Amino acid sequence: MCLGAVAMSDMEHIVYSMTDNWMKPKPMLEVEHVRRHIKKYIGGILEEESIRLWERFDPRGLKMLQEGRGVNAQAETEPNA
Repeated sequence: MCLGAVAMSDMEHIVYSMTDNWMKPKPMLEVEHVRRHIKKYIGGILEEESIRLWERFDPRGLKMLQEGRGVNAQAETEPNA
C-alpha cells in the first residue's frame, strides 16, 4: 500500500521490513498533514527474512529498492538487462 493511502486511512502505526530507496518515503513523512495521521513509522522488522524473499523471487526489484532510482536507468542501458 502506498504511503499516501496509508496516511488517508488513518493507520497511526506503520511497521515495515525494508527501507524503500526507490520511492524514498521519508520526505513525505515530514509533511504536516501526513504526520497528523501517522504517529509511528518503524522499519527493519524481519528485514533479513524480507531480503531473502526478494532475492529468491525478484532480485532486480530488491536491487532497485536498496540502491534507488539510478539502478533502473543503468539497467536500461545494459544490453542484456
